[in-house]
Amino acid sequence: MQASVRRVVAASILSATLMSCGNGTNVSPVPVEPFVAGVAGAGGGTSASQFFIMPADPRDGSGLPPAINDPGPGKVDEGQCAPPGYEFALVDTFEASKASKTYSYNDSTSEVFPLVSKDWEPPSTTYPAEWTQKWGVPSCGPGSAKDTQVLHIAGAFSDFGAGLGTALFNHADTLMPQIPFAALFSDSKGSKRVSDTGVVPPVDAPARPIVFFAGDQSYVPGLASADLRAWDGITFWARRGPFAGPGFRPGLLDRTTSDDFNKQLPAEKAACRSIYTKCSCSNERPCTHWSKATDPHPTEAQVDASIEPLMPDIADGYFCWDPKLDAWPAWDPTLRCGQTACDYYSNTPIPSMIYNPVNAQAANLWSTVTPAGQGIGTMTCSPKPYVFQDSTTPAANYCYRPGIDLDPPEKMERCNDGFLGSVLLDPIWRRYFVPFADLRQGSIDKHSSSGIDLGMVETLIFAFPGGNMDVWLDDVALYRKTK
Repeated sequence: MQASVRRVVAASILSATLMSCGNGTNVSPVPVEPFVAGVAGAGGGTSASQFFIMPADPRDGSGLPPAINDPGPGKVDEGQCAPPGYEFALVDTFEASKASKTYSYNDSTSEVFPLVSKDWEPPSTTYPAEWTQKWGVPSCGPGSAKDTQVLHIAGAFSDFGAGLGTALFNHADTLMPQIPFAALFSDSKGSKRVSDTGVVPPVDAPARPIVFFAGDQSYVPGLASADLRAWDGITFWARRGPFAGPGFRPGLLDRTTSDDFNKQLPAEKAACRSIYTKCSCSNERPCTHWSKATDPHPTEAQVDASIEPLMPDIADGYFCWDPKLDAWPAWDPTLRCGQTACDYYSNTPIPSMIYNPVNAQAANLWSTVTPAGQGIGTMTCSPKPYVFQDSTTPAANYCYRPGIDLDPPEKMERCNDGFLGSVLLDPIWRRYFVPFADLRQGSIDKHSSSGIDLGMVETLIFAFPGGNMDVWLDDVALYRKTK
């Protein structure tokens, strides 16, 4: 069950950034540097190169090594490990050889990031031995005896870039009791914490609970909000490689911006709205039936040689592919179409549900599917494309019932315009502090009229822009100044 929860949580946040990952014929072994003519990529070239040479993903789950021409960060300033006057609540140290309960996404224009674990829990990297040999083992911070794993992510992105996100309630084991959490749907016995009938929550929840239709249940088991009102901001250790872009944007998704906190509410109670699952194709391919049992599919050798999944994990269904152009459909779940897109699957980037339902029957359509996590067609693909008024969103077919359910939301009504800060990175390791007071929305989706709600926060996010990216990250936490 954990795998399905991970994928649902991962996909429902910032899902608009997921993009196609090519077609089923892409089995190229070693990628080349896309921006520098004549310079080998993915570990090629020499350490004397004046260009950014992307590190090679070993494809064994061990994370990314340093770029071949990265001389290292220099000596760690141990004075930043426990600066006086601060208290910390730890999110992740990456010591479990991965970014725990963390989803990653990118624009699919780079061969690294690391691509081998692109969607969930990217692997962390053992701190390079040559760096500790050169500068000595610090007593704390990255590279110390207690902190040997760091998260390294890299690539050359020609579109929007990449990002990481993690739902804070998945880190209750490290954040509690310092951070209070409030369950939003039901307690362990299944009784409702709050409903339209005015049931009093059985616990003193610091955050405003979600109000939902009778009989509804959260599609994210254990969904809870974090109360960060007693904390001042986000902190972490980080550095950039010598040829990387200057920085990135850490931030939060709260009550006013989170899909998960709003999509099961009726529209009049939601702070923002979620767009339905698309069931038409946007990759210039027809919606075509494919079956692994009867149609072409990759051999085991091709699967083993590839740096990404090669075919759908649904063995029979409708996909955006053309047998005249592609050997088989792409693995990308966003390229499911027709009824296959509208059936409820736990690993669908935007799970097929009636978002912001108008009645209890609509709210519960998704939860009636069987077996667990597999759709039986309770949602349907709209017969005609929906034409948006904002002129920025292409017309498309969606999984909803025109005339019964609400129309898909216009862009400036939608969730996911999170609150972000800005960090300029140095090539040396150092601790960064990002105050909550400095977080701002980007005005790309619905703008919160009340500002950030620190009493009801779901997700910590890191957004990386396009261009060269070579970021090292460690010891992500929340901080507050002590009195």
